[in-house]
This record gives sequence, C-alpha cells and structure tokens, in this order.
Amino acid sequence: MAIIDRNKLTRFRQDLGGNIAITFALASIPLFGTVGGAVDFHRAARDAAELQGVFDAASLAAARQHALGDAAVKAIAQNHLDGHLAGHLKAYPVRIETSNGGRTIRIMTDDATMPTAILGV
Repeated sequence: MAIIDRNKLTRFRQDLGGNIAITFALASIPLFGTVGGAVDFHRAARDAAELQGVFDAASLAAARQHALGDAAVKAIAQNHLDGHLAGHLKAYPVRIETSNGGRTIRIMTDDATMPTAILGV
C-alpha cells in the first residue's frame, strides 16, 4: 500500500485547473440533444412544407380539368403527385378525394411520420 502524501492531497483538492473541461463535458450532453432536436424539427417542417406545396399544385392542376369528371381528376392529381414528389416523400401514403363533379379536391396524407436522423425518436 502506498502512503498518501498530505501535501499532494491538499493541492489536488484545491486545484481548479480542469473544472472548465468537466463543466463543458456535462453541459454538452443536453446541448447536443437540443441541437439534434432542432435539426430533426427543421427537416420535418421542411418536408411538411414541401408536401403542402406539391399537394396544392396537384389540386390546382386537377381542378382545371374538372369537366372531365371525378375519375379523370383523380388520375390527373395522381400523375402530378407521381411526377413532383421527391424520393423520400413518395413513401407517405397519399389519399385523393374528389366530389362535386371534380370541383372539390382533397389530397391528404394520414400518416406523415419520418425517422429522425439525430435523436432517433
């Protein structure tokens, strides 16, 4: 067994040299979690805005052809969606509803979940 020198123990206890590193290490855990959450939230908001834009454009493109009837309007909207949705957005299930002779069009997704890259939630 080694004998502990009282002077070395006292100096070690009073030393303040590594406090910043320890404080930063402990504070970085919630900081990185917050930044990761912000990145994931931004991706989700960007995807939602992109989906909304494509849905709006498909609705307008199909509504212009309302004289063709409900089935044709649905096909036009589906073709527009197939051509304009980006790769990762094609995974979302899309539902198209028409009524009033193709004058009323609803394009929606019931489940727009996305995997979060950073938080993994």
